[in-house]
Amino acid sequence: MGEEASRGALTDEERLVLLLERLADTATVLEVAGHLNELLIAEVPELGADPAIRSDLDAATAALAGALASTPAGEPLLGVVIPELVLDLVRAMARRRIDITVVLRGIRVGHRLSWQEVIRVLDAEVDDPELRYAALTLGWDRIAAAIEAVAEAAVAAYTAERDEWLRGAHARKAEVVAALLDGEPVDVDEATATLGYRLRRRHLAFMLWLDGPSSAPASALASAATAIRAELGAPDHLSHPEGARSLTIWLGFDTEPDPAALRRTALPPGVRTAYGLPALGVGGFVRSRSQALAARRVAEHAPGHPATTSYDDVELVSAFLDQPEVTSELVRRELGDLVAEGPVAARLRETAHGYLRAGGNARDAATLIGTHKNTVLYRLPQIEAALGHGVLDRRLKLEVALTMVEHLGEPVLQAARDLGRPHKGASSVGSRNLV
Repeated sequence: MGEEASRGALTDEERLVLLLERLADTATVLEVAGHLNELLIAEVPELGADPAIRSDLDAATAALAGALASTPAGEPLLGVVIPELVLDLVRAMARRRIDITVVLRGIRVGHRLSWQEVIRVLDAEVDDPELRYAALTLGWDRIAAAIEAVAEAAVAAYTAERDEWLRGAHARKAEVVAALLDGEPVDVDEATATLGYRLRRRHLAFMLWLDGPSSAPASALASAATAIRAELGAPDHLSHPEGARSLTIWLGFDTEPDPAALRRTALPPGVRTAYGLPALGVGGFVRSRSQALAARRVAEHAPGHPATTSYDDVELVSAFLDQPEVTSELVRRELGDLVAEGPVAARLRETAHGYLRAGGNARDAATLIGTHKNTVLYRLPQIEAALGHGVLDRRLKLEVALTMVEHLGEPVLQAARDLGRPHKGASSVGSRNLV
């Protein structure tokens, strides 16, 4: 009764203010932005083809959704201020030579999908049909005006960035790097002169990027690059922007470098890196960068991955990354009941993996996983019961499956569980006591 009286005393606009305040929390905004981007990329796949651009898109959409949700209902949405992350995305697309038509198509499709998302959220969050109608009525004209403002600002930002790059040395360097990566015929000496970086040497490529909705400034990427160069003692380097929040660095060496030094480099908070293998000449320049990109894709595929990822560690996983059904079936078949949820199964998987990496030596396995030899020996019968066979009987495939789980985490385990049990008679390990 009090709620009805209170609701009746408020205007539609005042009620909408209260609704927006309730929906403007960070978790809701990020959920809406993430769902919207998945729909957007399905219709404009160019926006998701490159990890750097996808990262910029996630940041831009979250910023725009946050601005829309947090603007008071009585004011024009966004006013005249477009989130800078939106313009950063557009500038990055201009530098990557993604056509302006893709930008405009993304805005048009985003406008339509955003309304579908608004309707979805209102249906889920608002029971009162009058308030839902008020939200749609008051929001339509202002969101349309906001999208128009975004389109105008995006075109201006894209044009300015494109013109600046076309006029400057950055454009010439970017053209040469793009030609090298695309496998076009290039005069190596001329390319070296344009880039200011010697191509007839060994190269180690690594990618740096800001993780998720990180608040770290873009300058943190440059700081991380400087720290890595110092740690490896690289005499020469080449920097290539991949997006507003991503950077590729090639380090040039006259002798064989030690990529493991990258693991010793302390990265600024919010910065992640992935690196390839050192290789010689133009082919090595291209190959090391392709490997760094593959390592980055693995690192971004599962939450909780370390800040530094080596291609050498995830080469096998990267080969399976675009075959999720094959991967989940392999994990289901090889791990059996070890795909179970809970800490018990997780410890058994860790022990099995350590035992295989130690060549079947329980003492060495205990050292790898930080436990006692007797604990490893105690767990082995439980592991074999869950597998339905000896740990070493299908060693290669079992180790591959455990490596997939190590790097891809819970998503691949859940996908395996969804496929069902691989055989009858295996006992569950999900709740068994474990030393």
